[in-house]
Amino acid sequence: MDFGLLEGEEERARRAAAAAAEAALPAAGAARPDPRRALLGAQAARGGAPGVAAGLLLAQRSVPLFLALEATRHFRCLLSGGDLPPGELAALSRGERVGAVALADDAAAPVRLREAGDGWRLSGRKSFVTNAPLADWIAVFAAADGGEALCLLRPGEPGLGVGPPMGLMGLEGLQVAGLSLEDAPVPRARVLGPAPGRARSAAYAGDADLTLAVAACGLMRSALRDASRLARERERDGRPLFARQEVAFPLAEVLCLTEAAELLCHRAAWLLEQGDAEAETVVRCAKVFCAESAEKAAGVALQVAGGEGYRRGSPAERAWRDAKGLSLAGTTAEVARMGIADALLERGA
Repeated sequence: MDFGLLEGEEERARRAAAAAAEAALPAAGAARPDPRRALLGAQAARGGAPGVAAGLLLAQRSVPLFLALEATRHFRCLLSGGDLPPGELAALSRGERVGAVALADDAAAPVRLREAGDGWRLSGRKSFVTNAPLADWIAVFAAADGGEALCLLRPGEPGLGVGPPMGLMGLEGLQVAGLSLEDAPVPRARVLGPAPGRARSAAYAGDADLTLAVAACGLMRSALRDASRLARERERDGRPLFARQEVAFPLAEVLCLTEAAELLCHRAAWLLEQGDAEAETVVRCAKVFCAESAEKAAGVALQVAGGEGYRRGSPAERAWRDAKGLSLAGTTAEVARMGIADALLERGA
């Protein structure tokens, strides 16, 4: 199995990675780029070349921007073709529109859809929606009579409120906000469903979890790179830190975890593409393993960096905060393990 980038994909991935690096690390003294402009530039550079290999390259440069890019891709993947006004789908494919997806999982105020006259009305709240402050379109999952529906809304439309960008502990630069839906009107042409079951949201949740697993792998690779470079450059008692087992062995373990995590992401993506019955379980395995391994890798990087790593703004400190965010996002480790155990019990092996 070839895990590399296909012909033409590598250059697009590298251009997007360069845009990610520019957005994440502006030149000294320069103002940080406008987040929407940076995102649109990276989307255009990325083109239509998604995939694990390209995602790993992007996530190494900037985990927050990779997650923002993936949010638009997730939105595009949920569409069935003619769900948007003429020209919007083409603009979305060219990277000229920003998309966001709200998975209606807020138990305190579940999102409900009801019929009203010649259209629908949407009510409820969603606490965390990536790209919401920048989005041109937001896909909202909602419960309705007859099953689950997907509603396509534009910020600024009546009844839809987008909160201010949240201050997060990590993933600096990722634009996340809450949504409030107060009897928001939705045209029939922009409601997909309702359909029995939760097949569409389950597929989205799996794809989102795989995105988080890939992001964790990218974080691990960049944390390992930074920690290894520091261990080679710094000396103690006339010897590089890397010459000491207490430094070299933990870094070796991080490399083992990183290689295994990347392979697990490739396997999960392949199973999803094949429509394999075990895909959902393997994606959950990838989310748990990659997110927890990223926390370990960030901890090792912080330990190697010592006091300098504990300084606010250091690469090790940023990786440590980002890793915890990836662990909390999507399906948590506890819920994922319950799903894995249930699948194992059903399989009987």
